[in-house]
Amino acid sequence: MWRRVRLKEGVVVAGASPEILLAILIAIPIFSSYESDLVITSLVDGDHSPTSRHYIGMAVDFRIWYLKDKVELAAQDLREALGSDYYVRLEQTHMHVSYKPRR
Repeated sequence: MWRRVRLKEGVVVAGASPEILLAILIAIPIFSSYESDLVITSLVDGDHSPTSRHYIGMAVDFRIWYLKDKVELAAQDLREALGSDYYVRLEQTHMHVSYKPRR
């Protein structure tokens, strides 16, 4: 069963790269498989480190509350689905995904 995809209030989508939009599309069925909504908490907006890939549209953050005890499994599934050009890191409140080609 497909779950909802939502944007946290204030999230700015304009400027997100096609690579990050693809990562979001790939994340939807993964989060759904764990019966979790996919909530995007940051794209090109928010407060991040000065060198953050968010500011150039190459990163996205997903809320992890709804995953409960399945956070690590979902992160691993996403890593495998996205491949080596993407970086998936778990933070305390969210899952950070960035696009960084290894060429």
